[in-house]
Amino acid sequence: VYESGTLTLMPNGGINVFDSALNLETSPLFGLKADYGISTGSLGSIGIEGVANVTQLKSSTGNGDAAALFLTVGPLFSLPDVGRFTPLITAGIGAMVASDSVNSMDELAPIMTVGFGTSYAISDKMKIRADFSRFFVMELNGSSGFEISMGLGYVFGGVAKISPLVRKDPAPVAEGRERAARETR
Repeated sequence: VYESGTLTLMPNGGINVFDSALNLETSPLFGLKADYGISTGSLGSIGIEGVANVTQLKSSTGNGDAAALFLTVGPLFSLPDVGRFTPLITAGIGAMVASDSVNSMDELAPIMTVGFGTSYAISDKMKIRADFSRFFVMELNGSSGFEISMGLGYVFGGVAKISPLVRKDPAPVAEGRERAARETR
């Protein structure tokens, strides 16, 4: 579960697969996700997530290439942990900014996303996360595609959990040493 008041920054990479109607090839993507935990409860937690991903748009018909920036923000729902795994549900709204270097044109199109994923806690402060998201480009006749991504994140803030191997109260150990010292006199 993503704790309330924590910020997770996660560089990520993956692929974008576009609907065939767009005539675009599958492309690698690279970006950054930032998650902020808002509230935690027995059914999981709610947070807000911002995503910035860059991808290359390559025409499958040979009509030129463009670079695209996907920017979204939306809710992040984390369900109760299953061991070290945390199931996630995401949604977002934002924009796709495409820049065509041949015609020197910039295009802005609203997008919506919905997805799911999981994070795996390597430690209290490090997580690996994998996501599958569906995106809808509103300006291009509702065209869509999907993204598969994976990243490594660092958690800022929150309370570190105490390992079960570490004693919470060292006083009984100290008392035992003092008693042993008195008995040996």
